[in-house]
Amino acid sequence: MAVALAQTAVKKIDNDGTSTSVTNSLTFSAGSLAILGLVQYRAAGARLITSVQLDATTSLQLDKELAQTSDGAAKCHIYTLANVGAGAHTITVTWTTGGPERVTMFFHEVTGAATASYTDGTGASASGTGTAAASGAFTTLGDSFIYSLASFDTSSNPATVTANAAWTITDTTNGRETNGAANIVAGSEFKANPGTTSHNGQWTNTNTEWVSLGFAYKAAAGGTPPPPGNTTQFLNLLGVGK
Repeated sequence: MAVALAQTAVKKIDNDGTSTSVTNSLTFSAGSLAILGLVQYRAAGARLITSVQLDATTSLQLDKELAQTSDGAAKCHIYTLANVGAGAHTITVTWTTGGPERVTMFFHEVTGAATASYTDGTGASASGTGTAAASGAFTTLGDSFIYSLASFDTSSNPATVTANAAWTITDTTNGRETNGAANIVAGSEFKANPGTTSHNGQWTNTNTEWVSLGFAYKAAAGGTPPPPGNTTQFLNLLGVGK
């Protein structure tokens, strides 16, 4: 079954300092996968997260996180929850002692994803400097939804945040933040149903220190049924009964 990105909302918080951060709301179809791509910045080092919950009640799973290697000021996190019920939802992030100075949160709905045992592999993560951020290579087991999140420690406005070849920004308006003067610069990108292959969450970006994560989620079981009257031909194409 094909997986697809249904929608994306972004929430940017400047000099928050409070103990909670809440995404904008998205209205889901039943059974969808919720993904939160969270980027935080604090000059003295990233804040610890105590909980990430859908509608302040149901905990999301942490799939990947990494801080800048130089000073830990910027940090990326990917959280997910499968089989979300239909209706309007938000995600609440709770911090240990006040929030970080800046937060950018990408909230996504993905349809057609598996509702149990839904992660595909362990993904990849990396931090570095330059104009070509990359998570590093990771391999998926089959048709999946491939997601990459990145942060860029820059004060440029506008900063360059561009998806690399074979990747697509999750939303033209809501899939990236380029104002480094007011917010933490970040981007979210994806590939859907690329098949079993190697991936690398790559970006073209302003020359700066960066963090890049990559992770994958399985498609739901099933697929397109054989056309009427052509069952034998369909099985032959699959190599069954030859």
